[in-house]
Amino acid sequence: MTETPDDILHMPEYEVRACKTTFRLQLPEMMDGFRLTLRLHEYVEKALP
Repeated sequence: MTETPDDILHMPEYEVRACKTTFRLQLPEMMDGFRLTLRLHEYVEKALP
């Protein structure tokens, strides 16, 4: 079984009962537009030539 980023970060999914939609809270340390942390993004940027 492969772990997803949601499994690793333990990001719960919330459901709005009135309209049955689901959402996850946006974490401040997450990179906008990507599913990785700012720290990981900075590490990868430094590692690539």
